[in-house]
Amino acid sequence: MPHKSVDLSKMKIFLLENGNDKFVGYTSDMVRRRHFIKQKVFNSDDQKLIYKTIREKDLPWKEWVMTIIEEFPCSDINDVIRRKRELILLKCANLNNDETRFNPALYKKEWYKNKISAIKRKEKCNYASEEN
Repeated sequence: MPHKSVDLSKMKIFLLENGNDKFVGYTSDMVRRRHFIKQKVFNSDDQKLIYKTIREKDLPWKEWVMTIIEEFPCSDINDVIRRKRELILLKCANLNNDETRFNPALYKKEWYKNKISAIKRKEKCNYASEEN
């Protein structure tokens, strides 16, 4: 699949699932992404968990359902990656080799970074109320 620039305004986050096996990903072109995954499963020896599991299950490809979870237009690829990490945890996606799944400390660090100003405000309010 030739590399082309990604249109972030058309970004979608999807769920590929079969029973309890779930994978969360993102794309700007669902048809191409589904085809890409299928090619990786059947025409390569890629050992990523998603491809390996689909191969081992040996189910017909049509039994793997790919649905859009969320339309996510954004201006920065990091925004969609952050949202994908959140949805991996919410959907209990067990086929993602995502660093969030295997490194909760990284997710916690990112959450803290996003909430630091609110946390400091609350600490300041609590400290002020204790002095009175």
